[in-house]
Amino acid sequence: MTPPATPSPTPRPGLRRWWAAAWPGLVLAAALSAPWLSSPMFLDDWHVLFQADQAPLTAEGLAQGFTFLDRSSIETWNLPAHPAYHFFRPLVVASYKLDLALWGTAPLPSHLLNLLLHLTSVALVALLALRLGGGRRVARIAAVLFAIQPQVCVAIVWTSGRTETLAGLWMLAGFTAYVIARQDRRPWWLAGTLAALGLAMLTKENAVLLPAMVGAFELSRWIAGGWPSRQQVARAAAHAAPVIVAGTAYLGWRLLAWDPGAELGLPYYHAPLEAGFAVHALAKTAYNLVALVTTAMLVPLFGVELLVE
Repeated sequence: MTPPATPSPTPRPGLRRWWAAAWPGLVLAAALSAPWLSSPMFLDDWHVLFQADQAPLTAEGLAQGFTFLDRSSIETWNLPAHPAYHFFRPLVVASYKLDLALWGTAPLPSHLLNLLLHLTSVALVALLALRLGGGRRVARIAAVLFAIQPQVCVAIVWTSGRTETLAGLWMLAGFTAYVIARQDRRPWWLAGTLAALGLAMLTKENAVLLPAMVGAFELSRWIAGGWPSRQQVARAAAHAAPVIVAGTAYLGWRLLAWDPGAELGLPYYHAPLEAGFAVHALAKTAYNLVALVTTAMLVPLFGVELLVE
């Protein structure tokens, strides 16, 4: 009896196909961000730069760089004395210290760096869409939707948006490495996933979503291929376990390190039972809807042919 043929690895999208899928999103992201590149620093920008500048260039100093608000912010926003953040973002603090060393408080280089990080993430979204079998049309749509999502302008115009652009890049890079490891049967790519997860943990607490993305990917493979065999389950567990264990350990540590008595005052914290919560929630919802409508309307300017084969 002839043994069953071993399925061949999923072919890698070539650079030309990748570029064909990614360039509409890259063009839109750059076009939408261009008007904001000349924006000055804003309140949060001065605050995070001040905190980073004051933080010692040590592991402890970087880890505690965003632990407390400075006195000027407390007086300006009428916040409680020394309210504690719950942030652990040493890599972001280090990036701001590098900004100050290279170009001081000039806003344009910081905006350009945030834009570069976002453009790299757009390209990774296109690559992931191709890798996951969506085809060039789906990859283009995915890249465009990611490029024009409402929070882009916030991440670009605010120097403090570095947290979002940098964390998003690490998470997308880590997930891309995991997909390559599984599809091409190259387990050494898992080292890239774990490295990206570690960098994401040092950037923003949203890093806990990367293990969830890995779990969702494995589940989608089982749904698409039918009920998995024991060997398939064991292979998936062997690949996903290091990522899930690392993410769970990080989440447990963050929960243990959380200080429930250190609540932020307005405008950073609104409890659901507070009188101003409804207004705050409606304002945030309106902001996101307006941002989505005003950015999505620009897509037809580039022609719908960008989104088709």
